Amino acid sequence: AKAQITGYIGNDPEFRVAANGTKVAKFCIGIHTRKWDAMNKVTKDHTHWFNVVAFDALAEQAREMIRKGARIEVQGRLQTTEWPNKDTDQLRVTYEVIMDEWTPCSPPGDSKPEHEQAPEVQPAPHTAEEDPMSSVVF
Repeated sequence: AKAQITGYIGNDPEFRVAANGTKVAKFCIGIHTRKWDAMNKVTKDHTHWFNVVAFDALAEQAREMIRKGARIEVQGRLQTTEWPNKDTDQLRVTYEVIMDEWTPCSPPGDSKPEHEQAPEVQPAPHTAEEDPMSSVVF
């Protein structure tokens, strides 16, 4: 499945070179949503986090050019990983976007309206065992 996500980078890319020489960069991108709760008459904010993985030349670009807080658009394919929770045997699912291309959406240091500021939430973990996102729908 194809995925296109525009949001804010939650962490500087983690870069490594695999044993076979493949360059790999991992980072997460957050999408901030705001909904009006009419019943309680309050606005509720929520950030959805998506893990992104880049390989080889794109991994190098990510390492050199992508920084926490930057707003970018990522395009790629959606990959899912399923595993049983060790404690409950309940099936868990992790979603990653395998990046094919990316585009910066705002220059570094560009001022943003308050509602578009990078979310101040901890990024989603990259390992399946630690990933709290078990039911993201696309």
